[in-house]
Amino acid sequence: MQVNALRALTSHPTRGKADVFTPVIAKFEHENEHVSLTALQAIGGSKLKEKEGTDVWKDCRLRLVRIISNRNQAFTWRQQGEAAIALAKIYGQSELALLNGLLTKERNPRLRAKVIEAIGEVSNPEAAEILLAIRDTEKAVIMECTNALVKVCKDTTLTPELKDRAYQTILSFLERNDMAVTTTAASALADSVFLRESSVEPLMLAYSRLKTPDDVETMVEIAKALGALKSAKSISLLEQALLNEDNTVVTAAAQALKNITGKDYSDRIPKHSAAKYTDYDWKYFDAIRRDQEILLRTSRGDIKIRLFPDEAPFTVMSMMKLIDKGFFNGLVFHRVVSNFVIQGGDPRGDGWGGPGYAIRSEFSLLKYRRGMVGVASAGKDTEGCQLFVTHCPTPHLDGRYTIFGQVLEGMEVVDAIQVGDRIESVAVTRK
Repeated sequence: MQVNALRALTSHPTRGKADVFTPVIAKFEHENEHVSLTALQAIGGSKLKEKEGTDVWKDCRLRLVRIISNRNQAFTWRQQGEAAIALAKIYGQSELALLNGLLTKERNPRLRAKVIEAIGEVSNPEAAEILLAIRDTEKAVIMECTNALVKVCKDTTLTPELKDRAYQTILSFLERNDMAVTTTAASALADSVFLRESSVEPLMLAYSRLKTPDDVETMVEIAKALGALKSAKSISLLEQALLNEDNTVVTAAAQALKNITGKDYSDRIPKHSAAKYTDYDWKYFDAIRRDQEILLRTSRGDIKIRLFPDEAPFTVMSMMKLIDKGFFNGLVFHRVVSNFVIQGGDPRGDGWGGPGYAIRSEFSLLKYRRGMVGVASAGKDTEGCQLFVTHCPTPHLDGRYTIFGQVLEGMEVVDAIQVGDRIESVAVTRK
């Protein structure tokens, strides 16, 4: 309720009502991290300005700096990161020195990525120079640096020389040969601020290294970028992409070709597509109990889950086989949205990984209530190994994401989990 109240409070018009922010600021250091993080995120999007209340404005900054500095190690890196973003959004350029200081001394890549996001909120040449000086090899940092450079370069005060350096930096990220980095870079190169003919061949080269099903999202993003660039050089590659086994890639290629040639390629998109991966191991499936349970041991405690083999047979079988291999052991929860979901099971740890195959979607009449266990996807029939658990009823997910289980015990653990917490092991239990 506090999370929802904080979000609602700062979504209303608050101009000239500085006192509205007082209860929000008071929650920055709340003992429940979900409440603390939501308060920090809410204040960052609040448009709070000095003229609206000097005392409130000063108190807010004092508390944010205390969290960022974290001298007594009382705060998590997540709180530090959100405080840094809020500080940049509200106080802007005057805080660049503090943010750069944190970036210089901090080694945690997740926190570094958050600080880089904060610096990207300050659109000026100084922020651009800080971003261009970053030499990290961590994927999360490179991706956030790319997004931040796009934001900063939209500032009209930047010189053409500075924008060109930013463009060349992002272009070089295509050579990293990493699907997530390549996707982010392709998206940036399709932005109007970096839209250049010289991107076409590097994007085509990057595309040639990709394959389905693992790289579908990257292939789609490059197709979109090539469509935005409207270069005849990419027609041959995109026509070849029309033969891809993945309908999502074919659809993106058809749209890109239409942008370039003006012709309608919709008749080249198959109306139906076969499942990309099937496992008809009926002997294994028949051995799964109708009341099958698994025990998810996490760094916060244990979660007992009942599986639904009747509603999602192939999903349950796929997950069971991964559990048999110890696939999930040691993986992290890479995504947590307060009062929504926790998500983990990605071998990469950043939301971009999979098991090496994609399984079909299995939609049922089950509803997403509190404690339902679903599978993340990038569209129909793209499910893999990433699972999520809902904090609360989420009807907008119904019929869009496969449900394959429900929490029986341990919802207090689900509520406590934050980004970076670990799945220590997953075991199959039998009554």
